[in-house]
Amino acid sequence: MAWRRKKGAGQRRVPIRPCWFHNEGDPRTEGLNPLVGVSPNKNFVFGETNMAVLTQNKPYTLAEANKAAGNVETGNLLADFQQRNAFLDEVTWFPTTHGSHTEELRAKHLEGGEFTEVNAGIPAVGGTADILKEPVKIYEGESEVPDKILQFADDPYKARDTYDTINLEGIMQDFNKRILYPKNAGDSKAFKALTERKNIVDPKNYVFSAGGTGTGLTSAWLFEFGKKGFHFIYGKHTSPGLSNTDRGMLNRPAPDGKGFHDVWVRQYAINAGIVEGMSRSFMRICNIAVDPDDPNHFDPKLLILRCKPFLPTPGGGNAVLFVSPSVYGQIEAAAWDKGNASITISEIENFGLVPRIVGIPVRPWDSISENESQVDSAW
Repeated sequence: MAWRRKKGAGQRRVPIRPCWFHNEGDPRTEGLNPLVGVSPNKNFVFGETNMAVLTQNKPYTLAEANKAAGNVETGNLLADFQQRNAFLDEVTWFPTTHGSHTEELRAKHLEGGEFTEVNAGIPAVGGTADILKEPVKIYEGESEVPDKILQFADDPYKARDTYDTINLEGIMQDFNKRILYPKNAGDSKAFKALTERKNIVDPKNYVFSAGGTGTGLTSAWLFEFGKKGFHFIYGKHTSPGLSNTDRGMLNRPAPDGKGFHDVWVRQYAINAGIVEGMSRSFMRICNIAVDPDDPNHFDPKLLILRCKPFLPTPGGGNAVLFVSPSVYGQIEAAAWDKGNASITISEIENFGLVPRIVGIPVRPWDSISENESQVDSAW
């Protein structure tokens, strides 16, 4: 076992926990890829959730992206982590095309050919396209555990794990909110949040209103995932997902502002970017009333009539609908109504029963706010 000598009187030695994930500069994990900083005992860290990835998206999820890159152990731990979040459990990940960013062509204007006859010329087809450029952004946070807590702990290893896990949970909850809502609108350091991309009711941009007004509203998000659809990107020369660096014990300013104290620091980093793909590969139904008795509550007809027919893949393909917990409960309750033919219940292996609206799986995403303000129309 390795030891680190603590500064100060007595020169007490503090053990460094043998690590099951990669730490930068740590020879014990040399050659391993960055892993999520969690215990290998998933019951201790996250609990048994038995959440399953829907089969159509599984080959390209964050966990599978690591496995495909040869990072099998990383992928296994990420699979456990993904069970904590339905969106990250479904969204597909691909490496960038140009190091720190991805460039893709999006059709702007398409032209067709013509019927011809013998000895006639062949018409030129001159469609146009825009170059879609999306950068990878780095989201970082540090977990600080005061050394005084470890001094009195029966098991300093477990004590630090517990505090790191609590801090990591806060980091990941905030990251999920940043996917949807910007902390500072227009911040160039962050990727463009989903509500910034779909910020005005405009059917041409596939943003539809359920009719709610004022505040206390929510949204439903429909995605079709895939390389040509909505997906996340990571730097092509980096490992997909969350990495960590154990920075050891550092002397930092105390929270009370009265000097300094020793803290054990673990730095977490996520490199990620959002690629929309085709504009209709993700859609928003906003201005949904949370109260099921409100006439502007979630209505599956809006999804069926305005959204599903325009998905890139006929029939829905890899589409998944994400809603807030309250709306999910309403959809699930409606699915058990025998007179409701549009919403059904089906079973997914290792997960359980999932509601589907005309075949599209519905999953709860607790980062979706139930206190959104009314989204105005483009006209």
